[in-house]
Amino acid sequence: MALVLFDTNIFIDMLDGVHQATIELGSYDRPAISVVTYMELRAGEIPRPQDKPVLDAILAEFEVIEVSRRIIDIAIAIRGNT
Repeated sequence: MALVLFDTNIFIDMLDGVHQATIELGSYDRPAISVVTYMELRAGEIPRPQDKPVLDAILAEFEVIEVSRRIIDIAIAIRGNT
């Protein structure tokens, strides 16, 4: 199965109790997040320490994709064309 990249929003929904978000996050063999999403989630647990155990468990299942200059340039091009 293909690598599936998730953004921060779906994790926020999961932490807020949206059941469908939890189902979606667990539905893929190769889930991934960008290093930016990882940073946002970990920074978000500072004011919400109750989220840390949940994030620890779920993020252990996700590949963290580093953001290279090539990825940045491609993202800018895609964003600029929408």
